[in-house]
Amino acid sequence: MEPTPTGTNVPATTVVTPYTGTRPQVAIARAASYDRKLIRQQVQGLFDSLGGVEDIVSRGDKIAIKVNLTGGTGSLPAGGEPATEYHILHPEIVRAVGELLRDAGARNLYIVESVYDTQSFPLWGYTAVAESLDAKLIDLNQKDPYLDFATVPVGADWFIYQNLIF
Repeated sequence: MEPTPTGTNVPATTVVTPYTGTRPQVAIARAASYDRKLIRQQVQGLFDSLGGVEDIVSRGDKIAIKVNLTGGTGSLPAGGEPATEYHILHPEIVRAVGELLRDAGARNLYIVESVYDTQSFPLWGYTAVAESLDAKLIDLNQKDPYLDFATVPVGADWFIYQNLIF
């Protein structure tokens, strides 16, 4: 394999095309705890630093929040700390994101993940968060309750995927 200008190794037959569109923005925040009010404030600050959630959400939108629930409920550390404290997205962050999306006019919220086991959502607090947001939990490993899917174009500024299948 030959190194590319960015230093990654790719097969010699691969053509690396540099991305020439507008670079995505990234925002980072730190919080000393998962206190609900503090997390809401920090997440609001993240959205504001990127131009505001109202720039991406229109009244009546259907929005999926993709979470990261790595490994399943059996992958707990020897010390016994909850997974929400070290390797999965904490549900309070999802709550704050969902509340801000609702405040901006989102009609339907979906919390989606390919969960490793069926207890991941309830054990890690996602069932309670979904209920508080009036959101639907979707296990991407299961086709139920959706027996058909729709292909949705990402838009003119797509980066990796031109379409998403829901």
